[in-house]
Amino acid sequence: MSFGFRAASTRDRDEGPELVRLTDLYLLHAFRQAAVLTGHLLAADLAILQALSGTTVTRGIDAVRRGWDGRSTPAMGKAAMVDCGLDLPGAPSLADACEQAHITTSACGQSTQTQERVAAQAVQRALTIGLVCARHLGRYTWEQAVDVNEIMAATAWDCFAPRASTPTGGDHGAA
Repeated sequence: MSFGFRAASTRDRDEGPELVRLTDLYLLHAFRQAAVLTGHLLAADLAILQALSGTTVTRGIDAVRRGWDGRSTPAMGKAAMVDCGLDLPGAPSLADACEQAHITTSACGQSTQTQERVAAQAVQRALTIGLVCARHLGRYTWEQAVDVNEIMAATAWDCFAPRASTPTGGDHGAA
């Protein structure tokens, strides 16, 4: 299984506006080009991004936020949206949704949280949420448990060292 991701981070709070700008661009592309856009309790994150944007125009964040609020009726030609924390039957926790979908994963349980580990964990979480959604929608099926750690090691090995500790950032792969 291969997957794609875009990652951006900053070491300095002064670069926050640039990070919001990149996130806005990524969300605009996903909203217009993806078949499905998924998250886990994403509305709160979108609100934070909106607040951080200040007076900057954020077409991607705005579009996804409006779409997220009305995700039960997707717009023609736009990504269908699924919130794994709200839209799956019974609104399970992410851990419970993984168990139901036969997905195994573990946080990169390191005591020292470097910027690189945090980025790798974010990619791993996004992959996990995507797999839960894909399974729920019937887009992927599997008989044996899928191990997200193995997928990360096999697919993102050149971006993250073993145990997901050293990213290079940027685009990687294709979904």
